[in-house]
Amino acid sequence: MRRRAWTLAASLALAGAGAEAQISNPIRTVGMQQANVNAAHPLGRLDCESRERINFQVTYAGDGSTFNMLQVWAGTQATSCMEMSTRHPATNAVCWPIAAAVVNGQQSMYFNSNFQIEARYLIDPLGGNCAAPTTPSRGTINTNYLSLLVTSGAGVVMTGMSIGIPFDLDPPATPTDITARPGEGSIEVAWRYRSSASGVADASTVDDVDTTGNATATTDLAGFWVLCDPPTSGGDAGADASVDASADAGLDVPGNVFGGDAGTSCGGDFPTIDLYGAQFGRYARGGRTSANASSLQVDGLTNGNTYRCVVVAEDIAGNRTVSAPSACVTPVPVTDFWERYRSDGGGAPVACSARPGPRGGSRAALVTLSVVAAALAARRRRRS
Repeated sequence: MRRRAWTLAASLALAGAGAEAQISNPIRTVGMQQANVNAAHPLGRLDCESRERINFQVTYAGDGSTFNMLQVWAGTQATSCMEMSTRHPATNAVCWPIAAAVVNGQQSMYFNSNFQIEARYLIDPLGGNCAAPTTPSRGTINTNYLSLLVTSGAGVVMTGMSIGIPFDLDPPATPTDITARPGEGSIEVAWRYRSSASGVADASTVDDVDTTGNATATTDLAGFWVLCDPPTSGGDAGADASVDASADAGLDVPGNVFGGDAGTSCGGDFPTIDLYGAQFGRYARGGRTSANASSLQVDGLTNGNTYRCVVVAEDIAGNRTVSAPSACVTPVPVTDFWERYRSDGGGAPVACSARPGPRGGSRAALVTLSVVAAALAARRRRRS
């Protein structure tokens, strides 16, 4: 999808002798690489759980009259907040106040280019709930439309249309068939993933639907992360008996737990980690892969240590799904002929040549190699 910023849909002509208010420019302040909030990069679980703050520009220009309160509301459509009968707490309300999005004061002019609202309240105006929004009828994939409501000194509520904020809380499908193959100081982790959706909306595999909740034949997958235990520093040493409780305690977020028993050789369950918390980075090995990746070589591991890994799928909104853990694997040194030769006391490498020589040259080379082999064998016998 083409990347574009959501901008002001219309100037907000507020009741009251030409007073005007505007809100525009929804931009992520930190976190996601894509700064704009738009259909290609909607608000998601990562924005919500990390308390990402979305920046807006808010302007109010009165005609000399002052306002007592300026507040941002969210509705199901651009015009949802226009009538008092459709605003919360009215029965069957379709417009709700956003918590902590209020300006108080006797002002006739107001401008703020850094007006910030937490992403969780843009997704769920009433509750700020990342996993299951409490605002009625919004679901996990939808668009909220923001409006400015201004209460004047005379107690008149003024309102106007504003901008759409798309959100997507549905995680991608789960990677399957996780395998891990040890190397020297490394592990090659491989997985399988459904590359495209069936075209039929399926609540259990959220990449079947787009940011408006419609069925789609394309996936919103962004890539994969590989996480391995033990982590890069501190905390869990790979076995339950060695878990540093201070490092790994309190990280359990229901529905986002690394699951499964990897077997007694690893010491029990994979550690419980919040997929959206600070501990995620301790277990992540390397950056996020591309969406079409099916394997990753994890380097920088210690030979002789036992590891197990999980694969996390991430979509364009930052929603994540974790696989079951791999089997336990132990990186081992890979010793070739010359490493063994030198470790047994050999000197410089024997040069091999394919250059033609006189008759009998091949026989002489064979005799030389036989002598070397016999000397190595004798050395081993004396050591034993």
